[in-house]
Amino acid sequence: MNVNADELSVSNSDFAALDDAALLTWRAEVRAELERLPPHSPGHAELTARYDLSTQVVDDRARRAWTANPRKEPTVNDSPAVVSTLPAKAARLLAVEILLAEPETLADDVLESCLYALRERLSEE
Repeated sequence: MNVNADELSVSNSDFAALDDAALLTWRAEVRAELERLPPHSPGHAELTARYDLSTQVVDDRARRAWTANPRKEPTVNDSPAVVSTLPAKAARLLAVEILLAEPETLADDVLESCLYALRERLSEE
């Protein structure tokens, strides 16, 4: 990918004008251009500096987003809520995998065999 230097030229204030998708697109284009350019070529250091600046902007945006909407880490008591957010098939498969994590604790060979068969059937669907 050979990108015109003017297309990659974004100042600090320009980052604020870019929405998240545009900023990530710009970073992908710059990353591709940095991979194409020889490390000691003219403009490589400047482009690297702008890319590093954009990393700070991305970090700041992510930090603001996470602090604005802090997510409570699920605890053992919250596991039904976590499982209920999974698609039904994935939730069933997860439940079977949990039961088969320590099959000897089932103390029932028939139940264990049925769980293995159910896991195989769910995996094939």
